[in-house]
Parts: sequence; structure tokens; C-alpha cells
Amino acid sequence: MSVKSVSVFTGSKHGKDPLISAHVIQLGELLGQQAQLVRYGGGQYGYLKDLMNGVSNTDAKMEAIISSAYYKEDEQYPEFVSVIKTVTDIERNKQFSLSDAFIVTAGGDGTIAEATHMQYQNVSATYSNTPQKPIIFVNTNDYFNGLRTQYSKAIEDGYSDKERQANLHFVNSPTDAVKLLYPKSF
Repeated sequence: MSVKSVSVFTGSKHGKDPLISAHVIQLGELLGQQAQLVRYGGGQYGYLKDLMNGVSNTDAKMEAIISSAYYKEDEQYPEFVSVIKTVTDIERNKQFSLSDAFIVTAGGDGTIAEATHMQYQNVSATYSNTPQKPIIFVNTNDYFNGLRTQYSKAIEDGYSDKERQANLHFVNSPTDAVKLLYPKSF
């Protein structure tokens, strides 16, 4: 599969672990060197800004997919970022789902909701015989261990199976995440 565009789900504010910020910046740089387009939730704060700063050092383009609830008319974006304003979350999720793959870094409720929505689409894909898309969690300092355990428990207890979770990946670094999508580049 050729990966031209990647959606990144990340936090709109910084957490307590400074390594996560460094990983998000590195992820932006690495994706910017490989992908033609990086989609993200817009905004110029928290890890969202870190991602944008990482991509800014490359030739890649970005799309900021912003819900009208969070859109600020006076917010200016660099030239390499196109802003797509959506009215509903359904419309916003559709924009993200256009990507060939998804990478998830530490974040809160919104970040996890976005990632699980894409996993729901992968489950639907198994029933319609369409390809699943990779969803890669960058598990910096074990941030996603609880989620990984929950997905394993769902298989163990018979609520899910390996086919449904075939494209869920948990890695420890941005480099590992990008290697999964672009193995020939490393």
C-alpha cells in the first residue's frame, strides 16, 4: 500500500511528560519527509503546534481539519497549512478518514475518540471486504499501555478478534511508527 497522506491525532495541550512533545515534533519531521500530506486537528497550541512545527522543516503540506466550534477567524496559519473548516464532527471525521493511515500520540478524550472512530471504520471494512488502514499508537513512556491491554482483553474475552485488530499497532517511538508506513525509507 502506498501511503501518501497520514492523519495524526494528538493532544491540544501539553501533558506532564516532556518526551511526548519531543516525540510529536520528531514525528512531524519524519512524516514531512515521507508523506505528501499530513492532516491534523488544527490549532496552534499543545502537541498540535508541535506537530506543525515538525512538519514546517520539510516540504510536506498539512491540512488543519477544524470543527466550527473551535475555529477562530483571527488565527493565522503558515503557508504550508490549508485550513478546512467543518460544521459537524461527522464531516470532520470524514476528512480525517480520507488519509491512508493514522498515527496517534498522547492526548485526551478527543484524541482517543478520533482514534477509536478510525478503528470502528476498520472493523466495518472487514465486513465489506475493503482494506483496513493502519492505526499506529506512539506509546511514549507506556502512555497507551492501558488501551493496548483493553484491546487484548476484547480478543481474550471473545468480543473482538485478530482480524478486526490486524492494523492496530503500538510502537515506542516516532521512528518506529514511520518505519511501519515507509519501510523502504529506513
